[in-house]
Amino acid sequence: MRRKWKVGAAIAALAVAAMTSSAVLPAVADDTVWWSQVSQTYDVPIDISSATEGIPAEYVERVVVYNAWCYTPGASPATWTGSSARVTVGLANTDAVSCTVDVRVEYCGWQFILFTCDYSVYRSYSGTGGPAHVDPYRPTVLGVSPIGTLANAQGWYRSPGLVEWYGHDAESGIRDCTRNRIDGPDTASRTLEGVCADLAGNVSAVTRFTYKYDATPPTLAPSVPSPLAIGSVAHADPGASDATSGVAAQSCNNGAALDTSTAGIHTAACTARDVAGNTASATVSYTVGYGFGGFEDPVSDGELNSIKAGRSVPLTFHVTSDAAGTPVLDLDASKVKVTATGIACDLGETPNLLEESAAGASGLQNLGEGTYRFVWTSPKSYAGSCKLLQVDLGDGNPHSVEFAFAR
Repeated sequence: MRRKWKVGAAIAALAVAAMTSSAVLPAVADDTVWWSQVSQTYDVPIDISSATEGIPAEYVERVVVYNAWCYTPGASPATWTGSSARVTVGLANTDAVSCTVDVRVEYCGWQFILFTCDYSVYRSYSGTGGPAHVDPYRPTVLGVSPIGTLANAQGWYRSPGLVEWYGHDAESGIRDCTRNRIDGPDTASRTLEGVCADLAGNVSAVTRFTYKYDATPPTLAPSVPSPLAIGSVAHADPGASDATSGVAAQSCNNGAALDTSTAGIHTAACTARDVAGNTASATVSYTVGYGFGGFEDPVSDGELNSIKAGRSVPLTFHVTSDAAGTPVLDLDASKVKVTATGIACDLGETPNLLEESAAGASGLQNLGEGTYRFVWTSPKSYAGSCKLLQVDLGDGNPHSVEFAFAR
């Protein structure tokens, strides 16, 4: 026990911690203000002037702040600056930093006839400041989401749209993420980069998004080995090609054989689809020739027919219009053409004459029931040569027979 025999008491000196630089908390809370520093220091003013209330000033020996804590919202030890609680935090998220200090007042007083300085009183004081929002951590990108367009099962995009990165931040929350366009030109591989940023300004690691884009339909170049014989089995070739994703499927006439049941010009529809899902269509025309029963006597098919140059040759044949053998009753004579082309043989070679029309001097004779005769007069100049005689009935499908012309 400390005793003082002299009336009076020493005046206590208030202990004040050394001041350090710090962030001054705004007077009004603003939870949109975030800090991204690894640590941030805040001063919260606390008034402890009433700690000696009720004690004569001359009896106060000293005032000691022996404990200081702040909540941001987690509890963190603080230091006393003499007027405020100072706290340094690496992570905080509160609109009001609450701090508490414990104060011990040591004072003197009379005990019977003795004046002793062994008295103490304990008091706690609180203060509030704010806000304190500190987030030193980078957000995390969780994924990438297309907007307004979707890839097909093979991963190809064929219409423009957007792609947006999305992420997570456990502290301040996501402020925004990258948005970019999914667009052409067509490509088998294009890479976009994106990030997410939080409210404190921290930015995530770069995440890449690679996509394939093909908005161009395949190209069709259909073909048919025209003319086709009546009743023959034939298919059209779509001739599809695609420069980027490639052709996934193509067909003409839905994959079925072409219609060759009747003579004339026919049309088939062709379609194609590429791997990206783009489609294209086109039509192709083809000719089905007349049914031709071969040349009749005295001309023999498949043999070299020998005649004297300058003689007339009766070319007799039967023409049908469909696979059922329906006779053609009105063959257009103006479209029937006869052409002679030289072929190699022991007799030698002579110049070829121009094409001859059945509508000319010799004429086309309609013998009825689909049978026709064209009397062709061989030129004397053909003597000593062999010719391939071709008769085109106007359907683009010539019928041939070989002749050797003697002198």
